[in-house]
Amino acid sequence: MYHISKGTNPDIYHIIANKVINGKEEDMGEDDYVFNVANHSLFCYIEKYKVTIQLFVKGNSIEGTLERDKIVYRKIKLQKISSQ
Repeated sequence: MYHISKGTNPDIYHIIANKVINGKEEDMGEDDYVFNVANHSLFCYIEKYKVTIQLFVKGNSIEGTLERDKIVYRKIKLQKISSQ
């Protein structure tokens, strides 16, 4: 599950990324992402792992990749669910 919230600046979003194992969330990491209004994308470079994450917002879904050295290591597909 990805938890996305507005950051302190208008073009910054904070994302907490968790994976679900046996019905419980486990931390994968959290970072701030820059939002590009022109192409509806979120971008983050994580220095510790030397990876870039770019996500494209399309309505209620987000798709993108995690790359290192221009090699795609993970394709990311997210669908918004309503919180109750």
